[in-house]
Amino acid sequence: VGNVDETQAATLQFEGTSTRFDGQSLRLEVKAQGSVTVLKSGSATVQAGGTWISDAMDMSHQTNGTYTVMVTGTNSAGIEVSESQSFTLAQSLPTLINVTFTPEHQAIGQSVTVTLEFDKDLQSAAAELGGTTITSL
Repeated sequence: VGNVDETQAATLQFEGTSTRFDGQSLRLEVKAQGSVTVLKSGSATVQAGGTWISDAMDMSHQTNGTYTVMVTGTNSAGIEVSESQSFTLAQSLPTLINVTFTPEHQAIGQSVTVTLEFDKDLQSAAAELGGTTITSL
């Protein structure tokens, strides 16, 4: 798989080939590298000739980093196999596209609501305004 960017992350599919698994179902699990928690799971059916392609998985809300996909299956003879492959999720960071102040003008010492709009969802945020840490995000 290699590197996965934001154009691929929302509909990420894995593919491969196998021997003696025609018509069998494979299970796929994606975990952050070094973690036991399954973040995404899917399946694939091995076609005649051994090729397979997984269901699409949405990885667009995961943090950038290294992930491992584990593929497991059992053939008609009852032999279970598994294989894993690592990939790097490297999506672009969110971009600030709009800022609004409500009200637009306010007297000194009065509250103003500041709304920041980004081109994609944030996974976490921290803010400071005029040297003051904003605690309500």
